[in-house]
Amino acid sequence: IFLIVFLLSLLMWDLSQEKTELVSERANMEMKAELAMMQLLLHTGNPGNWYVNGSYSSLGLMNTGLYQLDAVKLQGLVDANSSYVNTSAALGITGYQNFILVKNASGTLYSYGVRAPYTSDDVVLIERVAVLENRPVKVQLGVWK
Repeated sequence: IFLIVFLLSLLMWDLSQEKTELVSERANMEMKAELAMMQLLLHTGNPGNWYVNGSYSSLGLMNTGLYQLDAVKLQGLVDANSSYVNTSAALGITGYQNFILVKNASGTLYSYGVRAPYTSDDVVLIERVAVLENRPVKVQLGVWK
């Protein structure tokens, strides 16, 4: 009986550790996604004209005011899809796959990155409303493993 109880307690300990690791990983993904979304919508990037030469230390899609998106920067992000690893690092979400969508009522205007497959269980999706050319748009950032 002692041996059975001991083995069951080891099994329960192992399951508890796995669950703790999964919860921690999910919380880390959520935090990185939130910070990346804030960076995109609240900053111009460094340098502010990062889309011109593709050299940057941080990305930002802001134009002149908070949540005011710059269409030229959005197109620059779409064009930078070939340097996916560099943009992930600049957003602070290395180690995860990610995608960014900018949509209006008619559909998707800009699309960047690798979309999560529908079978993926662990996807963090952050949505914010912003303004593009004086019209409201929805910005989605998805981070997944």
